[in-house]
Amino acid sequence: MPLYLMRHGETDWNKQGRIQGKQDIGLNEHGIGQIQEASRWLRERMNVHAVISSPLRRAYESAHILASVYGLSVKVDSRFSERCFGELEGKTLEKIRYVFQIANPELIHSPIYGVEAVESMQRRVCEGICNLEAPAGRNVLLVTHGSIIRVITGQAEIVENGTVIEFTDTLKNRLIDFSLNLKL
Repeated sequence: MPLYLMRHGETDWNKQGRIQGKQDIGLNEHGIGQIQEASRWLRERMNVHAVISSPLRRAYESAHILASVYGLSVKVDSRFSERCFGELEGKTLEKIRYVFQIANPELIHSPIYGVEAVESMQRRVCEGICNLEAPAGRNVLLVTHGSIIRVITGQAEIVENGTVIEFTDTLKNRLIDFSLNLKL
């Protein structure tokens, strides 16, 4: 099953450098434009047969825009929701560095300050991947968050055309194309 991973479009909190985590922030105008551009690009290059999304608004809004160009509905799966960053959510990276003495919240592995443990996140994401329902050979697009994409690509081996394609002016929006060979 070819699985394509895409990060949601920009939010105001992305622009401000705030940690979003489980906060349900929607796309800003620029983010909507990013995803509209990405959907046109995808439509010209590939067929998508199923779209799966995190339940958080920024991912769901992105998935809905992408699915609409294929006439598809979006299946929501909470296992692909962003990592919980606890007390760090809503704070800027600058404040986190100064107040909490944490250089990069993504590198927190143990559950301090209410941050979800990496192992917990890995378990739920791997469970979600292992239970994806799609007919063989059908292209599945998963619209999710940066932390989740890093977990999936860390748990999977890139087998075919392991390419990362950057869309112009999309600020970290990436489409990652690979076939899964899970190392569970």
